[in-house]
Amino acid sequence: MADNYEKFLKKTKYDIPKQTKAENFNYLNERYPAENCTVIIGDSIVELWNLELFKKYAKVIDCEIINRGISGDTSDRMYQRLESNAINLKPKNIAVLIGTNDIGLGLPQEYTVENVEKSILLIKEKLPETKIIIISLLPVNKNIGMFNSCVGKRSNEQIDETNLKYRELCKKHKVEYLDVNTKLKDKKGKFQKDYTYDGLHPNIKGFVLMTPELIDLLK
Repeated sequence: MADNYEKFLKKTKYDIPKQTKAENFNYLNERYPAENCTVIIGDSIVELWNLELFKKYAKVIDCEIINRGISGDTSDRMYQRLESNAINLKPKNIAVLIGTNDIGLGLPQEYTVENVEKSILLIKEKLPETKIIIISLLPVNKNIGMFNSCVGKRSNEQIDETNLKYRELCKKHKVEYLDVNTKLKDKKGKFQKDYTYDGLHPNIKGFVLMTPELIDLLK
């Protein structure tokens, strides 16, 4: 796998918008650091996660929720920006949701799992008191109207296999695993139409379902 690392990095190289977002997050963390916060980091599913859903929780426990999602992000690139976009805030919690774009790009499952494990180990090394939560990949549904091209190469079989590896990884390193996948599935194992607008991303109803599940695990 190490021999192919540079090849994969070329495939996942950030374009200007992604690089700008990562640099902006670094700037915000350095110039306007949040104290006593929770960071959610990952891809477009995180970027779309409306923080208003955490408002009541954040007010009650006086803990700001920081969104560090970048649309199209992959496990390797998220690992590279983890320190400058999340760890340097020294948050109480870091929740990670990453990997569906790896599948979409045809990256090997073991590569994705390796990057998530490296992310866990980096957080543990830098912030031993921070709670780590790995959020499951969400299901997909290729039968959602005109938007079904968004799903691409992804399949629920691949997603379920990756989630199983994530669960094993969390058990190995004694971190939290949050399964939101199961609640979002229909009887056929696909992303329920009520909870997605394109078969890949949650709509607001999907996020309303996911948010309390995450809040229950935050410290």
